[in-house]
Amino acid sequence: MDLLLLTSAYEGLPYVLLEAFALGLPVVSAPTPGLGAWLREAGLAHVAEGARPESLAQAMEAALASGRLGEGANERGLAWARAHGLEAMREATLDLYLGAGLRTSPFSSN
Repeated sequence: MDLLLLTSAYEGLPYVLLEAFALGLPVVSAPTPGLGAWLREAGLAHVAEGARPESLAQAMEAALASGRLGEGANERGLAWARAHGLEAMREATLDLYLGAGLRTSPFSSN
């Protein structure tokens, strides 16, 4: 796989981004409201100027030509995936349960 192309018209935080970041793949996204701007500002993806096929193709060509979004983009993606992946979400949820005074959580085997 050379890159991930995300063409969603609406997204929250798709897990496929975490998977692509963890694999070190370049990401190209349509200008999805909220997500597209965040990806561009964080330097984590090439974001097409529009959702038209021509715009997506240009963004894909740019991503493939540069390989990554400059120095450090792969590391930023990996760090973001670790910080927001399954293990981090599990730990945050466990902390929430324990912080609320619950002695056990749905994740414990007790």
